[in-house]
Amino acid sequence: MEEASPEDTCEIEKEWQSYWGTGYLKDPRLLRYTAKTTENELVGLAAYEISKQYVAVYMPYIETARHSNPTIAGNPSGKRYHGIARMFLAFAVKLSAEAGLQGDVVFEAKTPELAAYYKNELGALALPSWDGPERFLISDDVARELLYEFI
Repeated sequence: MEEASPEDTCEIEKEWQSYWGTGYLKDPRLLRYTAKTTENELVGLAAYEISKQYVAVYMPYIETARHSNPTIAGNPSGKRYHGIARMFLAFAVKLSAEAGLQGDVVFEAKTPELAAYYKNELGALALPSWDGPERFLISDDVARELLYEFI
């Protein structure tokens, strides 16, 4: 993983669900990171905010490339890479711990399928959402286990 470059954000304009040129994703408070293979293939993007409001790292954005994103229409049944979201969430736990926020991470699910994955596969705790996307918290043992999976 590395900080996203302007070239990375230009590359995703073609076949990704979100466009990083929007004002929100260009917000200077956000830390933007990419995940790439050893061959420098871009496979995922994530944005993080070290948030005093949430007393956690807030993740407004996680996305994988089309070939590994099950929510993009027309995606083949098999994904090329697995565990990209887990890796980005583990990195959020690391950022949170380094910022003195105890490894806590808050994020939303884009789809009901992702919400089920976060609850059932990761053990994320559902938070009140008030008519918005489902919001989750990763903390304590779940955060520790996720982090240890990648270190």
